[in-house]
Amino acid sequence: MTNNFIKDKADKFYKLAENNHRFLSWEHCYSFFLNNKENLNDDATIDLAALNLAFYLASWGMYRGSSFLLQYDYKIFIPIIKELFEENKFNDLFKNPSWDKIEEAKKIITKIDPFKESTETLITKILMGIFGCVPAFDRFFKEGYKIETEKNISFNDKGFEKILEIYQKLTEKDLEKFKFKSHPNLSYPKMKIIDMAFWQYGFEHYFKGYILTDNKITLYRKKPRKAANYKAFDKEFDANEAKKVETRILEGNLKISLATQKENFSDDELQEILGHLIERSKKKKKTSAKAD
Repeated sequence: MTNNFIKDKADKFYKLAENNHRFLSWEHCYSFFLNNKENLNDDATIDLAALNLAFYLASWGMYRGSSFLLQYDYKIFIPIIKELFEENKFNDLFKNPSWDKIEEAKKIITKIDPFKESTETLITKILMGIFGCVPAFDRFFKEGYKIETEKNISFNDKGFEKILEIYQKLTEKDLEKFKFKSHPNLSYPKMKIIDMAFWQYGFEHYFKGYILTDNKITLYRKKPRKAANYKAFDKEFDANEAKKVETRILEGNLKISLATQKENFSDDELQEILGHLIERSKKKKKTSAKAD
């Protein structure tokens, strides 16, 4: 794996974070903690920190109907923030991520009600939102890592070592283009760039193919047994068909079906999925035109 892979995939993700896009919620949350890390000792600042954290997590899907967070207000994060910033004992994580500190922070999070049964996805998204010290170990991140490296990864000491190897190879030059859209004086931390790269790669490969009919596109995670006109995303997406999809999106008359669906997806997420398909088809068309 090269630094170019990380930069190229992260850049695709980074370009989406424009015009009040939900991806910017991480920027607002992280920059608040970074700028106030020495001052998280009064109730008003801590309350605002909790609100930033809650909104970022909501933007990133952690307040879905199946989540216990949906039953609480943002103030449940106050005890976690108070303990993490007591005597600034975790502030090193902003610049020097280490497994010992991360594991200690994880223990603090999971000892506080109602976070005792938190998933690794929620724990790592909290740590990413506050310290930017570890990628969010969610579905797309782990899928992207597995596809690129042909190895599984988990949120533990061995998994962190694998990420740290990538982290240590990234240079300042690799990071220079990743400036905050909302706070231009700040640069993205390395762990965020790694997070974006593998999430983007996993997202691109998650839906394996599609069937487009007169008024419906069906997205598949694996090839259906009976589908003569099945198309694979990673091999070909016809430019003419992409134009049909794009037109139907704009006209609002395209029905979308997610085969083998296990979770509900928002309209925005479906638009992003189809946006990737359309972008890919346009690039293919440009490449063909240049070849001619």
